[in-house]
Amino acid sequence: MFDMNPVDKTCRILSTLEYMGNLAIKHHVPPVLTFDQPLYWKAAEIIRASPENSRLKEIVLILGTFHTLMNLTGDLSLEDVMKYELNPFPSSLFEDNDILRTADKPKFAQALIAHCNNTPSCESKSDVIPQTERYVLDGGLLLHKLKWKSGDTYGNIAKSYADYTNKRYGSATVVFDGYVTGPSIKDNTHQRRGQTAVHTIVNLTEDT
Repeated sequence: MFDMNPVDKTCRILSTLEYMGNLAIKHHVPPVLTFDQPLYWKAAEIIRASPENSRLKEIVLILGTFHTLMNLTGDLSLEDVMKYELNPFPSSLFEDNDILRTADKPKFAQALIAHCNNTPSCESKSDVIPQTERYVLDGGLLLHKLKWKSGDTYGNIAKSYADYTNKRYGSATVVFDGYVTGPSIKDNTHQRRGQTAVHTIVNLTEDT
C-alpha cells in the first residue's frame, strides 16, 4: 500500500495513476489499483480519455470491496453487510498466508462413490474396467499399488510397475506431473511444502 500525502498539491488522481504505473513497470508487474467511489469513476474517466498508446491503459481499476458489495446487494442494510468478514480474498479458499487451500480429494471421492451407490442408473458406476484402445494412468496413484521389497534396485522396482501395468491394462500411458519453471497450478503446493522442508535431490541409475 502506498499512502501519498493528500495535502501535497501534486497528489492528484492522475499523478497517482502515473506513479503506480511507473512503479509497476519498474517491478515488472501489472498495475492494479483500488479506488472507492467516486474516485473510481474519476480514475476510470482519466484512463478512458488517455491516448491509446498511454501506459495508463495498462492499469487495472478495481472498485473497493465495500462499495462493490453495496452495489451488488442494492437495498441490503449496512447492518447486514457488516455481519460478514470483508476480505480482499475469500478465507474459505485461501489460508492466512495467501496460499490456496488444498482440495479435499478423499471427501470428493467418497461423495462421488456414495452418489453412484445411491443412484442405480448412474452411468459412472461399473464393476469392470471398460475396454478402450489405450488407458491413461496417474503415475502418482500407480506408485501406491505395489509394495517395494527391501533391497530392490531402481531397475527391479521400475520393472515391477511395468509388469503390473502391462498385465492389468495392456496398452497404457503413465503420466507423472512435472513442473519445471514458470507459473503452474502446482505453485501453491510447492510454496506450502517449501515452508517446512527442502528435500534432497537424489540421482538414480538402474542398478541403484
